[in-house]
Amino acid sequence: MPGGSTVSFSAIVDDGVWTLNRAGGKPEKGTWSLQGGRLTLSVPEDFAGGGSGQHTASAADVPAAVGDHVSLVLPWQPPGMTAGASGEHLEVNYIEHTGVLEIRHVEDNGGTTVHLCRRA
Repeated sequence: MPGGSTVSFSAIVDDGVWTLNRAGGKPEKGTWSLQGGRLTLSVPEDFAGGGSGQHTASAADVPAAVGDHVSLVLPWQPPGMTAGASGEHLEVNYIEHTGVLEIRHVEDNGGTTVHLCRRA
């Protein structure tokens, strides 16, 4: 990415549990649930730093299923923030035939982080 760094992970998303693995690093684990259009994630308090506590993050207006492509803007509550305190959002794009999911995290100050996921 221009002006930024690239970090590669492999992810496993199972029934209510997620794991991120990176080369040479400790796996990061958490839980997820989708109820009534709200995706809730538990995220390690000290992501990649070995902390033992958990923070909650959530996205609103998440569909239970999508077709062969989707383009959405979802309100986002980052880990550790209180509900309504964030003006942040996620711009989500997915195209089934390419197997690529792009999640652009847009911070309230305009900064962005791009996450690209390729389905194995």
